[in-house]
Amino acid sequence: MHAAFQQQGRLLNEVAGQGLSLEDRAQLLQLLQLLQLLGRVGSSLRNAAVD
Repeated sequence: MHAAFQQQGRLLNEVAGQGLSLEDRAQLLQLLQLLQLLGRVGSSLRNAAVD
């Protein structure tokens, strides 16, 4: 989990170098968190389907 946050931080820093506003960066962070959540839900569903 911690590694995922570090990866998000690196992504944000890379994107920040592209000249995005703080608001854009906040939206990007929300999107990354949503993708992470969807990934967890997807793996939970796969695990449930196997059981």
